[in-house]
Amino acid sequence: MALFTKHIILLVLLSLWSNLCMAQVLETKQYTNVPKGLGVAWNEFTSAVIANDKDKLKTLSTACILCSECLDNTDTENKTLEAYRNAHPNTWHIKLYKKDRYMPVAVFLSEDLSLIFDTATQRCMIDTSNFQFYIDSVNKKLYEKKCIMPKNTRQTASMYEVFVKMVTQDKNRLEYQKAFAFVRIGDKYLFCGYSTMP
Repeated sequence: MALFTKHIILLVLLSLWSNLCMAQVLETKQYTNVPKGLGVAWNEFTSAVIANDKDKLKTLSTACILCSECLDNTDTENKTLEAYRNAHPNTWHIKLYKKDRYMPVAVFLSEDLSLIFDTATQRCMIDTSNFQFYIDSVNKKLYEKKCIMPKNTRQTASMYEVFVKMVTQDKNRLEYQKAFAFVRIGDKYLFCGYSTMP
């Protein structure tokens, strides 16, 4: 009970700081009839991120996470990727886009959780005026991997994205969006991908 109370207090405090996050404006149409299960999944996911509960996040996610940006979001990764590109100029993209960007959830949680879900992102994730839900059927093929959706579920699985608008002091990137992908398999909505735009 005490842990639950701490989470509620943390959510309230973070929402008070949400004025740092601007309201999102998108040219595409917002998904207005958000399935109840998706809203519940987003709230559970956000609470687990804020609590840094990796065990809970693992249960709320697929076996692997599609994340191209996770391959070069540190200086070490950048250097490794650059060296690989130089050594394999004609084939590096095959390894990157067909294999490496689908990382096991445990690797994603240990290496990228704190980088992606910093304090500013957490504040923006709980500000209901700052995120929107979208159907992502256009990109469904990207997620048709065994570690995300088994073959026998692919016909009925549905893809969604939650776009969270971010602001930064970086003069080269004043506004951008973080996109969190969820797949619906049966009645479960599981986190399965991360990207940014632009």
